[in-house]
Amino acid sequence: QYRPDGNAIVDIPYDELRDKIEDLQEQQVKEIPIHMIAFEPRDDDAREWRRILRRTGGDFTELKD
Repeated sequence: QYRPDGNAIVDIPYDELRDKIEDLQEQQVKEIPIHMIAFEPRDDDAREWRRILRRTGGDFTELKD
């Protein structure tokens, strides 16, 4: 999430995140894993993050009540 106009919080679209991560990974000598800890994520968010992190070799840890 970010504040493009300084006020409202906006979600960054997952396709933009995937593209940016791929661009950054291509600039590296070796692939860098990305890891994430999510606190009670929505199912669709967890699914998208797993997809992104799988490509980098990273781990997704989900904390739920």
